[in-house]
Amino acid sequence: ANQLAALATAGVPVAVVEAGQHGLGGLFRGVVASLRARPVDIVHTHGYKANIVGGLAGRWVGIRWFIRTEHGYTEPFEGIDRLKMALYKGIDSLFGRFATQWIIAVSHEMYMRLARSFPRDRVAFIQNGIVLDRVVPTASSTAVRSQFGLTDRTPVFGTAGRLVPVKGVEYFLYAARGILDVVPDARFFVVGD
Repeated sequence: ANQLAALATAGVPVAVVEAGQHGLGGLFRGVVASLRARPVDIVHTHGYKANIVGGLAGRWVGIRWFIRTEHGYTEPFEGIDRLKMALYKGIDSLFGRFATQWIIAVSHEMYMRLARSFPRDRVAFIQNGIVLDRVVPTASSTAVRSQFGLTDRTPVFGTAGRLVPVKGVEYFLYAARGILDVVPDARFFVVGD
């Protein structure tokens, strides 16, 4: 919501089409209507559903340029959901191969994986980044350490993000176990939802 407000404030036209309220057909119609309402030259998508719907809707209205960003791997599924995801990923892969001009990877590992599946000259690596000047702490490190009963000398390690299997939090926990063997007073924080 904050990013949409920032875009609108900057004068960038924003249209939101809620996927959950309309089903795929309604989502497709909403995206088509949004694309027809303004001059659009490039469709940029992220995620298999957006890639498919955005690709179809963009082609439907005559847009020629498509870019997609790949941030990570899909969540693991079981049963019928696994079959549905395999179908979605197959369609998504076809759009990536035949209807997308550029695919952006946000990590070197993702770039290498995509370069094996798609023409390498259409895969670009643009690393995620944080503009540290814009990060404003809401409390000092001393105050946060005090809140958790830690001294200024206590080694602290942390990870933050969605707590889902694809994020690999288990690797952080595995590393924590190894670090504790060497640095027994270290503390570890996992932050997310």
